[in-house]
Amino acid sequence: LFMPTWRMWLDYRHKTDPQEIEEAKRAFLSSSYYEHIQELLHSKRLATFLDDNDLRMIVYLHGYAQIHAYNFSSGSPRIELAPKEEDVQTLLKRAAYLITDYSSIVFDYAYMKKPCCYYQFDAQEFAEHQYAESEYYTYEDNGFGPVLTTLDEVLDNMEDPFEQGFVMPELYRQRVESFFPSFGTDHCQQTFEIIDKL
Repeated sequence: LFMPTWRMWLDYRHKTDPQEIEEAKRAFLSSSYYEHIQELLHSKRLATFLDDNDLRMIVYLHGYAQIHAYNFSSGSPRIELAPKEEDVQTLLKRAAYLITDYSSIVFDYAYMKKPCCYYQFDAQEFAEHQYAESEYYTYEDNGFGPVLTTLDEVLDNMEDPFEQGFVMPELYRQRVESFFPSFGTDHCQQTFEIIDKL
């Protein structure tokens, strides 16, 4: 499952001037964001990996990016763009491996102790135009998977988890277990009890 977050500097939803909207649409098509997602969707190496191992990749665009969904295409029947109506939680539960970038969705996924990576192809641009990495939580030191900057690194990194049966590596498993205070199915009850005590 590939779930990149949105890039606020590419947003035109609140613009009203038709010329500004058209300029923003053109800017999107020349953006690093668009180029890198398209590169992944048309990667022959990725398509071969999926074919050889009888796997599928689902690409789920951020809600704000869905207005650009028609601009994307896939180079393989095994790489599928999910419609915006798709249930995110179902996708996360079904996925054996997650590729994201900066999305907080990784917390939902890591809670299940499944392997993931951060594909941060535009880290400097993202830090300048959206938000910089915090001092108390960094992807390298606290994240639940490796931080990668090229598609080749992502594809290299997918091979080990596949060969290990998509088991989360011990380093990241330990980080997950130290990050979340508890695991199980009684979180609603725990939340109720905490509120009740107040």
